[in-house]
Parts: sequence; C-alpha cells; structure tokens
Amino acid sequence: MYRSVIWATTLVCVSAIVGSASAEPVLQLKTTLTDPTACGNQLDPAKPSVAANTYATIASDVNYTIQAGDYLEYEVLIPKESTLASGAVDLTFSAAPKAAHSGDQATLRDSFIAVDQYGLFAHPASNYDLLTTRTTQACDASGKPVNTPVFQRGQWFKRDIDLSALRVDAGGNPVTITNVAVAIDEHNSSALQDVCPDPANNTAIAMFRNINIKNRDAQGMEVVKKAIYNGEAKLPNGQDTLDVTGDAAKGTASVTDFTATTTPPATGGGTGGTGTGGTGGTGTGTP
Repeated sequence: MYRSVIWATTLVCVSAIVGSASAEPVLQLKTTLTDPTACGNQLDPAKPSVAANTYATIASDVNYTIQAGDYLEYEVLIPKESTLASGAVDLTFSAAPKAAHSGDQATLRDSFIAVDQYGLFAHPASNYDLLTTRTTQACDASGKPVNTPVFQRGQWFKRDIDLSALRVDAGGNPVTITNVAVAIDEHNSSALQDVCPDPANNTAIAMFRNINIKNRDAQGMEVVKKAIYNGEAKLPNGQDTLDVTGDAAKGTASVTDFTATTTPPATGGGTGGTGTGGTGGTGTGTP
C-alpha cells in the first residue's frame, strides 16, 4: 500500500497554438551495457541476475531538509532507440529514513515505500512499459479532451514521488537530501523487480527535465522548494559532461538540445493536479 494526496483537477482545454517544434536543453544519461544478453531474474534461481547500471551524481552538497508534504517531481522521456524503458532520478540522504525497511540504505531507490502517483517504485529499474495501457486525459492540438497513454516512448511524462515519510531517521532526526543522481539500472533489489534489455541493443538512454523538490502552499498551489535542473546549459554541478562507470556498464550524463519528433497532447489549463504529498567528476556507479 502507498499513500497519495489527490488535488482536485479540472481539465480545461483551450485553443492550441500550433508551431514548429524547437530544441530545448534537457539532461541526458546515455549508457552502454557490457552485455545486453545478460540480465536474469531475481526470482528465478535458474536465471541468476547480472547487475548492470550507471548512477551519475549531477548535484552534491544539496543540503535540503525534507519537510512534510514535499515531493520529488521530474519529467522523463525514453527514446524509441533505448534498449530499456527505464531511468530515474535518485536521491542520497543524510541517513536511512525511519520508514525504511531494515537494511535499506540512505537512498531514495532503496526506500521501499517511495512510489510515484502511478504506483511505480522510485527505483531506476522501474519498467515504464507497464504504463502504456493506462491513460490520462489531455488536450489535442485542436483543444479537445483526449485520452492518451500515461507513457509512450519519445514523449515526456511527469513523475511525482512522495518524500514526506522519509523526513526523519530512526532517531527522529531530520533527514536531508545530500546528492542527486540520474540513473539507469536493470534490477530493483529491494522490490525484486527487473527490467531487461533487448539482447540485440546495448544502448540505454533516459532524458530528464524540470527536476525539482516541490510542496503546496496554503492555497494548494505548487511551490518549488529546491530547484535541481530546469533547462540550464550545464549540469547542476557546473560540468558539461559527467562520465560514470557502473556495474557492467558505462555512461555519460550531459545536457543536450532535444527536439521532439512528435507533439504530445497538451495538459489542461485548470488549477491543481494529481500528485503525492506526503558530485561532479568521474564517478563509480552504485547498484
């Protein structure tokens, strides 16, 4: 079970302004897997899992103390050419949260209760293809309400991940966010979930934009409490690129100009929405 807070939403479609797509700076993690044929299944002893991941720390010394109602929000896009339908933003904490299971580490990915508004774990090994059969209401180019899949390759979708229950450690002390990473991973060892690549394709790509810690004010309006990445020309740590070596994989995080090949339906113009309340340099990936 997971808790979520639902804010009232009214979808208001207005006449769309149609123009040519323009490039925008986005954060990209591109990973090359050593062997895309090796993945395995954590629940099947006949198919032992082989770890493959890259974790690129894009911001260190964040020093943001989690407050009640805080949530991590970001948009992610998985290109059609990616061998995995996964990739996520990960957080490192000052201490393991009290709500964590015994043995969990001081990271968002290992916080068993950390899920988004769709019920997917915050872990970078969550498989977004599970959302292709679920729909959300949006507005098409003519301004009419339409139902569109929550996740489609080549289009952005937003994740809201509740941080409220992670705000204190076992001793009741406040928990702070120390580092922020973007990551690609094949295995969620906490939830025993796997996402395996196309054996003929060893390249995994995930793109990110609008990465922020948010909350709601007294009027219910969204407030950015800690901005991480919002279209800047460089990574949050000030670097142009960041090379990382993980387990059976190598990757590069960078800012790239991205132009959508298709124009996704626009979201409604009403107030509110659905959400949950609740280091630079070359690095080594951490599973």
